[in-house]
Parts: sequence; C-alpha cells; structure tokens
Amino acid sequence: MSPRNVHTLGGGNSRPSSSGSQDASNPSIKMIWGSIAPVTRAIALMLCLNSVLFNLQIVSFGQILFQWNETYKHFQLWRAVTSCMILPPKAMYAVMELYNIFSRSSQLENEHFFITSLTKPSVDYTFYICCCIFFITNAVALIFGPMVVVNLTGAFSSCLTFTWAVDNANNKVLFYGLIPVYGKYYPLLMLLISVIFGEENFFLLILGMFTAYIFLCLDTRSFGPIWGFIMRKQASYGRAPGGKFGAPNWFISLYDLIFRTHTQRSPQSSSFNPVSNLFKSGFQGTGSRLGGDGAKKNPRGGSRLGSRDTSKATSTGASSSVGTGSFRGEGQRLGGKKE
Repeated sequence: MSPRNVHTLGGGNSRPSSSGSQDASNPSIKMIWGSIAPVTRAIALMLCLNSVLFNLQIVSFGQILFQWNETYKHFQLWRAVTSCMILPPKAMYAVMELYNIFSRSSQLENEHFFITSLTKPSVDYTFYICCCIFFITNAVALIFGPMVVVNLTGAFSSCLTFTWAVDNANNKVLFYGLIPVYGKYYPLLMLLISVIFGEENFFLLILGMFTAYIFLCLDTRSFGPIWGFIMRKQASYGRAPGGKFGAPNWFISLYDLIFRTHTQRSPQSSSFNPVSNLFKSGFQGTGSRLGGDGAKKNPRGGSRLGSRDTSKATSTGASSSVGTGSFRGEGQRLGGKKE
C-alpha cells in the first residue's frame, strides 16, 4: 500500500460543495479557508500574524515570549499562547514548522477529537491545547526558573506531533511530503531535524512529547503506550482514543460565553449496548424456558406453548389464540376435509 500523504489542506475532510461541481473543482480562497477546522484556523492565523508583526517591528519578541513571572503574576496570560505560536527566524525551518503544526492540528481536530468528543471536537481540542500549554509553561518555570524568557513553539509542535503519532503509529506517511516513514517514528525525525538545523530547542521538544504522553495517560486511564510495550500488553493499550479527559462543564460554559456558541454534551456512543438497554426497558416479567413450567408460576406470563393443560382446548383451535389472541374459529389440517 502506498504511503498516505497526510499533508493535505483541511485534514482530508473536504466535503462536496452544494453550489455545484464547478465550485468543487475550482474552490476559492474563501472556500478553502472556511473548510479548515476553527481552532486550526486560529492557530494558523496566529502563527502568521506573530511573524508579520515581528518582521515589521510592530511588536518585539519580549512582549509575546513566555516568562512565568510576567504571565501569571502580572496576568499577561497571552504570553502563554503567543509564545507557542512563533515561527523560527530561518525561512526554511519556519516553513517546515508551519507545515507541521497546521497538518498535525488539522488532523487532530478533524479525526482524533471528532471520535472522542462528547460535545464538539473544537471544544475538547481547545481544552487539550490549554492543558498542554499550562503544563509546558509551569514545567519550564520549575526547570529553568520563573524569570527565564523562552519561545515555546517547539514544545507545542512536538506535543501535537506526538499525539498524532500515537494515532497513526503503524500508518506509513510521508515525512514533510517527501520521505515515507511510519507515524511512530515521526517524533524521532523531528528531534533529528532539530539537531541538523542547529536549533536550541531540543529539550523543549522532549518536554512537549512528555506533556502529550501525560495527557494520553489521563485520556485513556492507563500508563500509556510505552508502558504497554514494556509490559507486553495488548497493542491497543494506551493508544486507542479514550475521551475520558474531555472538557469539563465549566470550560464548556466559558467556551460558549467567549465564542457565542451553544454546546451540549452528547452521550457516549461507546456506552450503547443493546443487551444492557434491553434490561433497562419496560419489561417487568420473568423469563422461563420454552416449553417449561415457568409460565404456570408466572402470573404475568402467557400460556406455555405446546403444554398439555387440563382444559384440553386444543381441538377447538384455542392453541392458535396464544400467538394473536384474536382467532376464534376452528382449525383444520391443510388439504383435509372439513368435518
């Protein structure tokens, strides 16, 4: 099977246009932009906006880079987000970073959280991003100190990539659209590229992957796929999207308030069990073996099919009324003569 090219605009979930085949074959920029998932669209816009503002010297990196003291003590909370959305200064590496973040984000929002979400994929995906950013920023402060100024784009990118790689561990994809590789090796290649380009964010890449692993453990209620591999557990251990660490009600209410949406939590599709639902229905009787004596003891049960009751009413067709309760005529053998 040929490698799957995962680098497609909109995550490969393009839908046919209702305006006709001509619009579908010749999509406009507005249609392409509208086909992108909302959170991924915001991430792509912020990545480009930060780079433009810095290159035009409208803002300095000191105003958008992360510093724990300024972010949490002085309530400059935007630093935690903007520091994760800064493209590298080198043009080649900046294009690769933008390409990777957009592709990973689009597929996570359209596929991973589409499967696990109990509300809307964008809500749970936003909660995932907030949790990962909160963990990364506080881990950096604990390791380097609260006064350090740091760019967290590498950590954010590796976090998205690791979560995506777990879902596509055994799928052969094209690394940056060129090199065929299995998804589970994608994070390792990111580390290799970081060394080749001489970037100083190698530790931040490791931190981002560790953050994604922690979230995966919480989401699947397990010790993660690495632990499952070491302990030789089943292949799906710690890998299958669990959806057990989704957005809480307060986060959903805050999301609806900010973005003026109306989100309702839907029941888990995986909890649907026809057998269990059968016992939750309105049936109140007790079961008995077909042809057994349980019907005699059950006041709500019907007559025992084929029983030889003392009434001996089978000659008058009473046995046929067991099924429908409406036939009152006389039965006769097929092809026989009426007596």
